Amino acid sequence: MDPGKEGLPRKPRFSAQGWGWALWGWTSWSLGSVARVPGWAWGDNLDPQGRGAHWARGQVVLKPGLGLGAGLVSRAQQPPGPLKQLHVGKWLSPFFFTCAVYFLLWIPDDQPSWVGALVKCLPVLSLVVFLRAVDAGGGYSARLQGALLCSAVGDACLVWPEAFLHGVAAFAAAHLLYLWAFGLTPLQPGLLLLVILAALPYYGLLLWHLPPDLVLALTAYSLALATMLWRGLARGGSTGWGALLFTLSDTTLAWNAFAQPLPHARLVVMTTYYSAQVLISLSVSQSPKLKPN
Repeated sequence: MDPGKEGLPRKPRFSAQGWGWALWGWTSWSLGSVARVPGWAWGDNLDPQGRGAHWARGQVVLKPGLGLGAGLVSRAQQPPGPLKQLHVGKWLSPFFFTCAVYFLLWIPDDQPSWVGALVKCLPVLSLVVFLRAVDAGGGYSARLQGALLCSAVGDACLVWPEAFLHGVAAFAAAHLLYLWAFGLTPLQPGLLLLVILAALPYYGLLLWHLPPDLVLALTAYSLALATMLWRGLARGGSTGWGALLFTLSDTTLAWNAFAQPLPHARLVVMTTYYSAQVLISLSVSQSPKLKPN
């Protein structure tokens, strides 16, 4: 569920911005590999086909300068040579720039506007560009891109309170696409039990505060979210952390919206939400199948 419904009081606006920058700086630092995708490398040599310098991972080679998603060829013909790690910071820089714009502007969400919706959606849309750049032809990447586009639709819908259910539906679709991408291997039923044990008490308490007309929709959404969390944790790596932060974002949002107002709720929700999306997007480097184009 998108974090756009709740806002902070205007009075501590600059304090909230300061905390936002601090939290976002910590998140950027903690990613560690934000400027490089593990497992990718830079090839210095020219090959017999004249591809020139290229980036490679597994059986895929990405030749720069051909446009987003272009230049993916087989690595089987690549000659051996000294390799350096591929820096992909330039593909992630739009994400961090648009996040900075969002936190800097801090547009009040009690005044819905298309400008506010656009500023809110841009970080997620920039991750679609990132995925197309690093793995345009992979099925895993395509599903992540679909989930991000659904998330952007949800971001926009929830700027307007009257479109709340449309936003819930868009984010539910995003979670289903994430589920499709994460798969069912390894199954890890023990993790499912832990997710159920954590989710039932929380949702049981939240249920008392939900409007009757939202109970069915939010119950269905909660099931999709909990299942996505299970599969993300089972996959591990940045996927697991992303799924966990996405769940933290949504549970904070729901509690603040329906149960009890929380201090700096919007700040916590948005920071964890954007962090979740970028961590899940970075999991494309862990995908075992990178199809050549």
